[in-house]
Amino acid sequence: MDESTIPNIPPALRPYLDAIADRLLSGHAAVMVGAGFSRNATPHGSSIPFPTWSQLGDRFFERLHSHKPDPDRRYLQIPALAHEIDAAFGRPTLNQMLRDAIPDLQHEPSSLHVRLLDLPWSDVFTTNYDTLLERACRAVISQRYDIIVNPQDLGYSNRPRIIKLHGSLPSDRPFIITDEDYRRYPHDFAPFVNTVRQALLENTLCLIGFSADDPNFLHWIGWLHDNIGRTDSPKLYLVGSLAHLSPSQKTLLERRNIIPVDMSQCPDVRDNRDAMDCFLDHLRRRRAADNRLRWPRTVVDGPTSIDSEDPADLISVWKSQRHDYPGWVVLPEDLRLSLWLETRRWTRDLPAEAALPAPLDLEFAFELTWRMERCLCPLLEDQVRFLEATLLRYWPATARSGLTSLPVDPSAIHAHGLTDDDVRSRCHYLLLAMMRHYREDGLSAKWLDALDRIQKVKGALSPEHDARLNYERALFDLFALDLQELKARLAAWEPEDAMPFWAAKKAGMLAELGQVDEAERVLQQSLEAIRTTLNLVPTRMDYTLLSQESFIMFLLDAVGQRSFFAARNNSTIQTQRQAFRERWHALRQFKCDPWHDVEVFAHKLERPSMKRSAFTETPAFDIGRVLQSSSLGLWDEEALTAYSFLRFCEDAGIPFKIPGCTIATQSAAGTLTRIAQYSPYWALVTMVRIGDEKAVDKLFDRASLAQMDTRSVDELVARYLRSLRAATPEIEAGNFHAPNLGTLLAGALPEVLSRLCCRCSCGTKDQLLDFLLDVYQSDHRREFRGIRNLVERLLAAFSVRERVERIPKLLLFPILTDQDPLEAQEFVNPFACLTSPGNLAIERPTIADGSLDAYFDKASSDSHAARGWSVTTLGSLHDLGLLDEARSRQFGAVLWSRRDKDGMPSGTNYYRHAFLKLPHPADVDPAALLIDYVRSAGFPIQGSSGHVTVGIGEEGVDLCRTINNANDANWSSEDVRSVVRRLVEWWDADKEHFHQYAMSEEPPGPLSVAPTVRRRASDLMLTLALMIVRHLHAMRDEGLRGELRRVTEESATCRVPARCLEMACALLEQELQDGVLTRVEEGMTSAEPEEMADALESMQILSEYVSQGNSTEEAERNYLMRLLGAAAQAILWRRDTLAAMTINAVVDVVSRHSWALTEASEQSLLLGLRRILRDTEVRGRPSSTGTDRDEGERDVAVRLLVRRAAARLAYSLFDQYRRRGREIPIDVGSWKTACQSDDEFAEVRNQWIGAPRMETDVTTATVGT
Repeated sequence: MDESTIPNIPPALRPYLDAIADRLLSGHAAVMVGAGFSRNATPHGSSIPFPTWSQLGDRFFERLHSHKPDPDRRYLQIPALAHEIDAAFGRPTLNQMLRDAIPDLQHEPSSLHVRLLDLPWSDVFTTNYDTLLERACRAVISQRYDIIVNPQDLGYSNRPRIIKLHGSLPSDRPFIITDEDYRRYPHDFAPFVNTVRQALLENTLCLIGFSADDPNFLHWIGWLHDNIGRTDSPKLYLVGSLAHLSPSQKTLLERRNIIPVDMSQCPDVRDNRDAMDCFLDHLRRRRAADNRLRWPRTVVDGPTSIDSEDPADLISVWKSQRHDYPGWVVLPEDLRLSLWLETRRWTRDLPAEAALPAPLDLEFAFELTWRMERCLCPLLEDQVRFLEATLLRYWPATARSGLTSLPVDPSAIHAHGLTDDDVRSRCHYLLLAMMRHYREDGLSAKWLDALDRIQKVKGALSPEHDARLNYERALFDLFALDLQELKARLAAWEPEDAMPFWAAKKAGMLAELGQVDEAERVLQQSLEAIRTTLNLVPTRMDYTLLSQESFIMFLLDAVGQRSFFAARNNSTIQTQRQAFRERWHALRQFKCDPWHDVEVFAHKLERPSMKRSAFTETPAFDIGRVLQSSSLGLWDEEALTAYSFLRFCEDAGIPFKIPGCTIATQSAAGTLTRIAQYSPYWALVTMVRIGDEKAVDKLFDRASLAQMDTRSVDELVARYLRSLRAATPEIEAGNFHAPNLGTLLAGALPEVLSRLCCRCSCGTKDQLLDFLLDVYQSDHRREFRGIRNLVERLLAAFSVRERVERIPKLLLFPILTDQDPLEAQEFVNPFACLTSPGNLAIERPTIADGSLDAYFDKASSDSHAARGWSVTTLGSLHDLGLLDEARSRQFGAVLWSRRDKDGMPSGTNYYRHAFLKLPHPADVDPAALLIDYVRSAGFPIQGSSGHVTVGIGEEGVDLCRTINNANDANWSSEDVRSVVRRLVEWWDADKEHFHQYAMSEEPPGPLSVAPTVRRRASDLMLTLALMIVRHLHAMRDEGLRGELRRVTEESATCRVPARCLEMACALLEQELQDGVLTRVEEGMTSAEPEEMADALESMQILSEYVSQGNSTEEAERNYLMRLLGAAAQAILWRRDTLAAMTINAVVDVVSRHSWALTEASEQSLLLGLRRILRDTEVRGRPSSTGTDRDEGERDVAVRLLVRRAAARLAYSLFDQYRRRGREIPIDVGSWKTACQSDDEFAEVRNQWIGAPRMETDVTTATVGT
């Protein structure tokens, strides 16, 4: 406090006034306002003034005795007179006399009333009946007062309050005035008495507007002494113009622990108004003098470069601002923004090495880093290099030899006012800041090196730096997801009693680990310690303890919510929350408001991030003209907000979530996409801590993975596997209803691992397979999520050879039978994810005797789960050729041991047509049973019903699939014609529905009507076409042919793509004309997926026709060449999802009919492969963020879809060339090189399945452009 700003206060009064101001400015002062203060009101015109007690007594006397009292008579027992009026005339008369005597509405609150309420009182009590205070608070903007008239309202109020203790005009009664009122008051208004009593215990209580003989004053002093005790009662301050007090009255006040503060001793104080004016002015000036709410007050202007002006002046200003910092745990948001705007320019142009003389370089590094931490901003790369260089120069000074270890003259450093300890302390601070940066960026080696350096000087660390080091080490363990080490670290760390807020930070980490009860205990102790210190050291210009108190209450409130929802001590928790709300309200005047910061961050982070492009183009009004603009901003404001939030939580010790309560989960989730491209490691740790499995999409999309090499992916996988294994005790201790950080790891990391496996080495994939085996065998496997994706993606990441080689390991996976539906969805049979290697020449592993006994046993089990699991395993082994003849017969017996109503195997996961290729007993005819099923099964006909029903796994769709895949069944001509007629009947029944939904834009989904109806129409047409070309001998019925022609014609009217049916009918009629081929070619250039698919199916129908040996005309073979050429042209130019569809169709046709690939088509395919290899490269393209992220991710997905299909085509061509002994074109060889690269995605790499890894048969044959 600068006393020069305070008016002349007599020395005798200053200690009392300063004591009141100190308590007031720390939020620990209340005021009780008596009747004398109302006499300061501003009257309307010539209205009567507010009466004194003696004037009110005169009114009572005159009413009782019908004449005025003697002029020299005064009434010390006015309540007795009021009691007599109540007895003689009744209470209504007494109330009316009070209303008449008090000219409430004839006066307005004066400036004294407003100034009084503008001060940060914890509560305002008044015994006055008038409404001057209530009306005055309307002009107060710094405080919001709750008005309390009835004791019942206390429980629903927030501080500060104006509490009307004795009633309020015009009609809030009773007005406390009679002897009987005062006698019964402690009983009838006990809540008011207890509230004042509690305020007196917690706060300094000032009494204004009272005289020593005021009945209200005398009664309240008595009641408080009765409740607290005369000797234990805290001191009260009676403030006013008290010159009239006699020595005996002063003595009496002192005995009552009341300190009279006689403001009449101040210059120019003539009456009570002057006394109040002087008192309130002193408090106002003290608040202004002690105010740090506008820190920093000094604004640094001038050049942006440290080299362009005297650096000593800048550093001096920064140092002064740091010394004036009032100690907030986190700098309030508005001041943080101001400090950042003032500081950020100095981060752009750091001084070159040796540009600043010693010790200004150290001072600049220290001051800048301190400001960056107050701004909640991480260190930028240029700063990191600058700080590392600075530490390299000055760290030797941390040794015992001190400054003599430096290559500079110590006297030059001392000349700037720095001692050896100052230099050491700054070095310690900077290294701790660097350790934080290394942790945030996942630079473990650098962090460990820094830890080694600071451990060597640990004995020289200040208590603050030592506590920060312990906190930093715990955070490092948390970032490493090493829960066991973290728990051990926290158990060994005992923060000093003098630093309770570090204990609170430790409690925050305990709560996140699930040790909520222990966290609550530590927080309560910390809060008690801080409040004890606050009572001993009143707040003036240092808000450290107030800020720490506010954040500890925030943490305790979160812990309380968890206990509340656990139905534990609800009343106690509600009481605590009410007390916290009142205290927070008082602390807001010091900008100690965690809720405000949390809400501001939530507002900014819980919305989609807004990415601002550095360069934008906007179409202008004039055709062909584009407006270009560029942004000169150097900062990603969205990322800075995200970083600020993460550092805010860290500095305040706030966990993102604790078991049973989410604190800042949504805001933390909002940081992920904002920082992922800058700090992927930090983003991942945050994702795991909040347990947001869905957030994996934001961090590990394909574009992000493409930027990672195999070595870095292997390191990540190893780290996460270590974390999961180390978290086993926590995972086993937690569950869905009582989650902890271990269960969060189990919920999030498997999905991360499932994405990393497409980029990791084969050895790392084996480690993942071992991990999966452990999880499947665990009794706590249900705590894991993302396992299904990990199984499917991991097995897909192995090549065909690698998958077959790992069959013995897969047979070790247990047969899971007692799973609930959710668990069954998660833990699938790994064998269900295997595919047959076909004719690929690979070495099959040997299946040990007895290893399949359990599968054969459970394959005939009554348990649907056990049978399904076992049949799937045995069926996969059969497809892989790993069952010998005896085991195949045994498999056939158990497979057909249980059947459904159609005679087909039941309780399996196979489609019916699959049984045609699986073993069966000799007395079973699967083909006949399948045809019997087709005869009885129905298509999903809707008919004339007014609505269309859809369902998942529709029987009619399955029927089409069954028919299309039952080519090996012995179909009779009558069965073929029957199926065709039923399909035509389906068309006739539903063609109106097909027409209605043909052009609908309803998005696809499992239960979407329009896409489902269009898919049904497509299935209908394809099934008809396949039945025709496969069974031409059965299609001689002219009437049936006419029906098929009609369906073809009507499909065009209904806008249903039916080129495949048109192709089949033309082949049936042996009238394949140019018009049909032209329409198919047009379909291959369509942008509509249904049109494109129909055109490709038409080509495959022609391929099927030729494959059946039906082609006798050279023209039909030429037609296939023509369509294949059109498809090759589409591949040359298309890069959308339809390109992948086209490539796969071409591969199928070429694999059947390699002769159909003409030289021109071949050249188109090779050139298309060359362009696709270039255009679909993902590596080197940054991951999209912000509002364009979804679009960017879709683009990457499409490119990889096309790239995978192209790799398959390249290998197909490679195989064709190799079989024929032809040269391998360069474009095919380039694909081989790409697919053999460890940096290629596994799904693409594994398309190259046939060639040994190190073949050298790639030649230099070229293809012209």
